[in-house]
Order: sequence, then structure tokens, then C-alpha cells
Amino acid sequence: MAINFPDAPTTGDEFTSGYRTWKWDGTTWESLAGGLSATLPVVLTDLDISLANLQVIDITDLTATAAELNILDGVTATSAELNILDGVTATSAELNILDGVTATSAELNYVEGVTSGIQSQLDLRVLETNGAVTTAATGSNVVRNITLSTAAPTGGSDGDVWLVYEA
Repeated sequence: MAINFPDAPTTGDEFTSGYRTWKWDGTTWESLAGGLSATLPVVLTDLDISLANLQVIDITDLTATAAELNILDGVTATSAELNILDGVTATSAELNILDGVTATSAELNYVEGVTSGIQSQLDLRVLETNGAVTTAATGSNVVRNITLSTAAPTGGSDGDVWLVYEA
């Protein structure tokens, strides 16, 4: 049976446990029972100090298993960071799709409203054959020219492209 001596005795204090009485001499408890002179030093350890500050909280509503709690071992996120996830319904497979994405939120917002492959949507908007552009809005052909020349541009129509280079 463990003996629980008082925490802050004064020299000369006596303590009785069971059939044995002990006396505090300022550094140790000396046994006074049956003529025995056994002494026990009192040593405070870091454990004793931390246990003095231990707070017990009620966790009766906890539904996590030990295995589930062990998953959190080593997590350094703050409660605010974890609360960001409150309400997330994505599966791990859905979240893993984002692994490796380097686009910014602004770049991802550029695709707002896209309902199918972007290239196929672009292909439906403008058809070009031999410099003639058909617009999806009017269905009419608009001729645009691309000219490579060493001379400054002259003439032409709106939408023409003139590339000047040095010889």
C-alpha cells in the first residue's frame, strides 16, 4: 500500500498511516513505529509538478476511437486552421485530384461557367479556313489577312495583321 505523506510538512510534524507513525525531520520522514528507524527521502520530480497542474475535463461525448485519435499524432494545425475544414464534404479521392495543381485562385476562376472541354467550346466559336474567319454569332465570313513584309503597312482592313521584319 502506498503512503501519501503531506505535501508541505513542518519540522516535527507527525503522520500516521495504518499502524505506523512517521515524523518529519526537515528533509525526510522517520518511522517511529516499533522502534524501527527507517527513513524515506521526499523527492519532488518534474512529474510531480506537472501532475499538480493537471486538469481533468469531461470527454463523455467523445465518439472517436483510439485508432482515429492516433491519426492526429503529430498534427500541428491550429484549431482555426482545422475549422476551415468544417462542412467540407469532399472525399479524399476528390481532394487528391487537386494534388499538384499550381494554378492560382484567380486562374481557376477564369474557367467559371465552363460546362465541357474548353478547346471544343473554342473550336465552336471561330472557324478559320485560308484566312477567312467565320464568326459563330453571325455565321458570316470575314476575311482577315496576315502579311509579312519589310515595308510599313499600307491599306488593309480592320483585323488584318501586318508583321514587319528587317532584311
